[in-house]
Amino acid sequence: MHFIHIIRWILTILLVACKAATTNNTIDISVAANWKAVPFKLIVLESIAQFNETLYEPLVEKLLGIKYEQSPDEDDEDMDVGDVSLVDSYLLSDQEFYRYGLSLINSDIFREIVNNTIANRYYSPSVEMHYQYFRNVVAKHKYCAKKDNTSYIVQNDHVYCDPTDVFALKTVSCNDENVGSHPLSVDHKMGNTGCPYFLYGDYRSEKFRETFFYLYQSMKAGKLSFVWRYIPDDAIISSELLAGYGIDLTLKRTDYIVVDDRDLAEGQKGKLNFDEKTITAPANISEDDEFWKESVSEIPKLSQDDIKQLGLKFTKFILDQKSKSDEEKLDLLTKLTSDFPLYASKIARLNYSDHELHLLSLDVLRDEYSEIPNGFYINDEIVPSIKDDAYKLLEMLKNSVLQLDKLQLIGMDSRSANDILSKFSSFESALSKRPYLRYNYSDYENSIVYFNDIAHDHQYSKMVPSREAYSVEPQMGELPPARENIYDTIFFLDLSDPVRLYYTLSVINNILSKLVPERVGIVPLFTTKDGAILARKLFSIEDKFGSNDALRFLHKVNKYLAEDKLTHDVMAKLPGNSTFTSKKIEYVKNFMSAFKIDRLPQILVNGVFLPFNNDWQSSVQQLTLDVYYIFTQYQNGKIPLGITFRDYLYKDAYKIRIPKLVPDNMLSAGFDVIPAPNIDDYLKQHAAQDNNTLEIKSTKCTVKPCYKSQSLKTVTLIGDLANKEFRAQIIEMLQYIQRTKHIKLILADIGGHNYLSELKNESIDILIDKFSSDGIRATSKIIIPSILQSYSELGNAQLNSIFMVIDGRFLRISHSLLSQQDLDMVIQVDEKLRLKALSMIMKNKKNILELAKHKFNDKYNFYEYLIWTTSEIYFKNEDEFVYDALPRYDTNLLDDKLSIHIPAKEVPRVFVTISIDPISEKAQKYLAMLDIFKAMPFADIVIHLHPKIEMENIGINRLYRGMFRPPVKFDDNGTFDENELQIIFDEVPEKPLFSLSVDEPQSWIVGIKEANADLDNIKLDISGPVVGVYEVENIIIEGYSRDVVSPSAKPIGLVLELSSSFNDKMQETSVMANFGYFQLKANPGEWSLRVKPETKGADIYDLVGVSLNSTSLDIGDGKISSFDFGVSNLGGLTLFPVFSKKSGKENDFIIGDHNIERKNNGGSNSYFSSFLSKLKNQVLSTKKAEEHKNADINIFSIASGHLYERLLEIMTASVMKHTEHSVKFWFIGNYMSPKLKAELPLLANHYGFQYEFITYKWPVWLRHQREKQRIVWAYKMLFLDVLFPQSLDKVIFVDADQICRTDMKELVDLDLEGAPYGFTPMCDSRKEMEGFRFWKKGYWKRLLGDKYKYHISALYVVDLDKFRSLAAGDILRQHYQELSKDPKSLSNLDQDLPNNLQDVLEIHSLPQNWLWCETWCSDESLKDARTIDLCNNPLTKESKLERARRQIPEWNDYDQEVANLVYHKNESHKEGETSSHKAEITNTNGHDEF
Repeated sequence: MHFIHIIRWILTILLVACKAATTNNTIDISVAANWKAVPFKLIVLESIAQFNETLYEPLVEKLLGIKYEQSPDEDDEDMDVGDVSLVDSYLLSDQEFYRYGLSLINSDIFREIVNNTIANRYYSPSVEMHYQYFRNVVAKHKYCAKKDNTSYIVQNDHVYCDPTDVFALKTVSCNDENVGSHPLSVDHKMGNTGCPYFLYGDYRSEKFRETFFYLYQSMKAGKLSFVWRYIPDDAIISSELLAGYGIDLTLKRTDYIVVDDRDLAEGQKGKLNFDEKTITAPANISEDDEFWKESVSEIPKLSQDDIKQLGLKFTKFILDQKSKSDEEKLDLLTKLTSDFPLYASKIARLNYSDHELHLLSLDVLRDEYSEIPNGFYINDEIVPSIKDDAYKLLEMLKNSVLQLDKLQLIGMDSRSANDILSKFSSFESALSKRPYLRYNYSDYENSIVYFNDIAHDHQYSKMVPSREAYSVEPQMGELPPARENIYDTIFFLDLSDPVRLYYTLSVINNILSKLVPERVGIVPLFTTKDGAILARKLFSIEDKFGSNDALRFLHKVNKYLAEDKLTHDVMAKLPGNSTFTSKKIEYVKNFMSAFKIDRLPQILVNGVFLPFNNDWQSSVQQLTLDVYYIFTQYQNGKIPLGITFRDYLYKDAYKIRIPKLVPDNMLSAGFDVIPAPNIDDYLKQHAAQDNNTLEIKSTKCTVKPCYKSQSLKTVTLIGDLANKEFRAQIIEMLQYIQRTKHIKLILADIGGHNYLSELKNESIDILIDKFSSDGIRATSKIIIPSILQSYSELGNAQLNSIFMVIDGRFLRISHSLLSQQDLDMVIQVDEKLRLKALSMIMKNKKNILELAKHKFNDKYNFYEYLIWTTSEIYFKNEDEFVYDALPRYDTNLLDDKLSIHIPAKEVPRVFVTISIDPISEKAQKYLAMLDIFKAMPFADIVIHLHPKIEMENIGINRLYRGMFRPPVKFDDNGTFDENELQIIFDEVPEKPLFSLSVDEPQSWIVGIKEANADLDNIKLDISGPVVGVYEVENIIIEGYSRDVVSPSAKPIGLVLELSSSFNDKMQETSVMANFGYFQLKANPGEWSLRVKPETKGADIYDLVGVSLNSTSLDIGDGKISSFDFGVSNLGGLTLFPVFSKKSGKENDFIIGDHNIERKNNGGSNSYFSSFLSKLKNQVLSTKKAEEHKNADINIFSIASGHLYERLLEIMTASVMKHTEHSVKFWFIGNYMSPKLKAELPLLANHYGFQYEFITYKWPVWLRHQREKQRIVWAYKMLFLDVLFPQSLDKVIFVDADQICRTDMKELVDLDLEGAPYGFTPMCDSRKEMEGFRFWKKGYWKRLLGDKYKYHISALYVVDLDKFRSLAAGDILRQHYQELSKDPKSLSNLDQDLPNNLQDVLEIHSLPQNWLWCETWCSDESLKDARTIDLCNNPLTKESKLERARRQIPEWNDYDQEVANLVYHKNESHKEGETSSHKAEITNTNGHDEF
């Protein structure tokens, strides 16, 4: 392996030398897999077979030169006998095989999709999975070792080495456990007879071809089935180069220089002085100047005035290129955006008048009214911005084409189909602004304990009439001072619930103290015994003394709960009557029953029910929406004089609530839509004569009063006619349709009584009489009528089941029958959600309606199928459920004047729109990703420019290149050419300082493999041309866990284990509270997921199923021990495991019953964090019965760039110099250079420590950081609960730029007094820095008060057991998510976050001498310092190296010692040590451990 490594580096050096001969200003980057290159032909084979498995055999025939001709007179359908022969001249080049493979795909759209997967090497892992199984399982048995082993057959214990052995194969029973016979997810089984034989071989071997031919003959004759498994060519040493990523070259800040000078000459060191020139742009460039053709040596800094209108100038410049075609405009836009920092100063000098820019800004403002967010759209479906990689685009394109095909088959073209979906999206978008149903509960107001009355209480007497108050537009978050009870918030909770009571009282006190014109009240729930006692006491106090005393009573209860002192004795002494009875208590029960409140805590905001959970902001949002709604309605003259504002708000409110059939958020009802059948099946099923179905149409209302009905709708009622309840439901439905119109009712009998056909011409009144009788006998077997054959949801139906389907929306009726009023609500909400929109859309689609007449003999059928299909396309998203945008928007509403249009070269069938701020990083990426679609002749492309009207800063600080759709090129011999799989930056300015990063798909974990320079600090006038190779180290498996009983419940803290089927690799992780998320690292191969045995979670939970999408629960009859799956492509895998509690464990939780003590100091975040943490409670430690032996001292650190890596090496040396205990370092491996990775084994061997690389892919749902330094800071805090093995109980973080002067075992042993972690407070002793102590001013001063200190994060110790037990990781992530909404918050992310949460997650303050920093600490205190940190000094801006050399005498000794060790050892001796050391590699929890 070392020889191969040396060869690679020689090639790299030669490549650099070649480039240097032409220019010094190039950067050449590629990304390789962690496996060797696989043959191009096998990638073609796998890519096409994964698209269509039936194409595998013809492709293999072509590959191996086998000719098969079907016998025309073959009668036996089970036999596939034909003429199988070998072709003499069969060898194809890569190019010929590639072209042949694509020619087998009939659809040009899918041909392009497959072509992209080939170009991106997407299925390279499928081939590697074959290789891994062969290397790890099969090869070690050395089958046929004495013969030519390029081909042999394995079945169970039998091995056949010669091709002619095919004629003597033995028939044996299947045994998946035998070596070589284990089925793989990537197997392509040929034939359907018996247990398959497994053929191992290289397609380039003649022996293999002969063996395959004989097997293929026998398979075609129906004698056997077999699987071909690929075997690797060990002569290949090059890695597989990949595509599907971007590279960004980001300009770095230079206020603090962090470049390593160890190997720099004096002349090079002088180039580390940076003088950023700020320019004020004179208006001296016209649109005709082709400034983009000029080379740029420096990147000047723009003044704030020049930045302000930069977006408008750039947009106008692109759109005003009158002499250019739209294709040329797009090319220019892409070029300038990709390298925007190089051209920003030139664009700032463009000479446009204020009037011209003002007119453009008006166009932009008008465009904003469409409320279509910036993004990448495929057929108006938005690509989730948090997962916008090439793989996601291709997946969405494939799904979108399949979806549109369903509509096109009705009889419309692709543009009309897309137009229908777009307009439906616009309707749903408008609905999404106020999606919650409002309920009128005025009949039950007597059950509410109100604490204020805006209309009558004296304290509100200065407020004004509603119409006066709403004559002025309210500010955001403001309620106009109207003296009317317009708004109210009612809390439904058990009064013994400490968290919800605390929050409720916090809100009530805030509203009452600030005289907010909002009525607040409580409805106590009788959920627990204590809650029932407290509820009766509350009602008795309110009844006797009034609401003020009731509120004082609640505060007393809250105080005792907070102190955990609410014992039965204390409760007995509390005021109030615990046996109080009154009509009010009955009202409460009636209220709960009428509105199906059950026993769950709720918040009722202006008649809208919201769950009372940690999503507390939804109540504020609802109130804000309602205030704005009332204001706009009043301003538009919609509120008549004779009606109060409250009555107007409730004018369309419902008086009944059926949450199981009609969700409070009506958009959720769309997820009940089941998959629509294809058009042919639908028409066939409806044309079939069936004795067990009956259709009844109601074209007009015949019984008064009539229910409203505007749209054609089809309702199917399904059940067993022998079921009395089903017949009663039919009667209710028949009576309902008498009072409405535009409805077709289909009755479907699953009891198979053949009775409904006798009633086909009867009136509704007669039908009601017929169904009122009991004369139908029960049957024992379910018979599904033909009209329901496509309803897979009926698979688990029972004879007592009752279902209702409304135009594809599938509902299960249970417990109680639906009254006519209930039915009307269900149907009316569905009409509001879907039916009305499509009815309105189709009024302008007369041509489609005419075409539909030829397919559908019934307009109800047409509308049912159209509504069903459209709803399925819009609502069904089988991906993760963490995206907050709507699935579709009508991009036709965007202004054409701001767009560049690239029309399709043929009939358009795919419509691509990107809406971008042209000066944004998303614009760089999306323009690069357009390469995927530019090559598609059927793609209609629109680029919509949406600049910021005023800019505060330049939105692009990087150069960007994409490798999203590389061309598939071949050399003169037709061999695939890999040279296109690299990204090259040409003519990069040599003086600026850059940092390079990979913009990789979410499924990859990427590290630096090879580089000839510090990729974190690239300065080309020092380094010369740069060449680097990144490596995909892992393909990740993500998951979102849920409970089978309550999908919203998450098995928090459950430890999951992933094991490989090919070797003994094993790793573990725990389920987060955040979405039930978990993450595991994998590579190509077969894997198995299970609950880790011998953990607390294994005693409580069973794994009952795993789905591959979020919209289905794949659950069997009972638990499963594990879930097996394969990683066979570069897109990774997202799993949705479902867990169920074991019998008798229903009330057990991995979450325990220890509460975090609330330490409210009145800070703004105090309730949020306390509430969240109490809901989480305590996640108990889950360790192995016998713990893995850990080192005495475990130190965690992270470094990026050669300077910090140099400092890190010195830090490790200083730690080891001061201890005799065993030490293990845990390093975040994401950013470590190949240089450090090569040096660490030498240091570990010399100093005697262990180390391990760890990492965690940033989850898509967690708000990303853009700047690399901030990402590094975030890794210090956000993943502490999942980075380390569960067996590790304590870890110390030490910044790379520290020197230790003490035994760190003392910090390990330090008592943290119950806190999850300990930090050192910031020093106060250096007085001249007082003006820089931000934590003593403003926000921080108010937050910390006198109670808390502000701590530094350069050194801290974490009690991982305690940290996990408090769900601290979840709390930190949730709080980070909230605070990071404001980009100006968390300036010092790794410090601000834990300091901001001290009222919830206590920080134990370490003694001051544990960390000394010259910036903040006095010189006198240095003598007692246990560690010294080289923290930045905002006053002097002194570099870390200068400070270390000046300040710390031993630093230079450490530096020299490490340099001698690394650079001056004998090369052969170093190689020997490295080899010896690497032989000790083990694998723990999926990490590389040395």
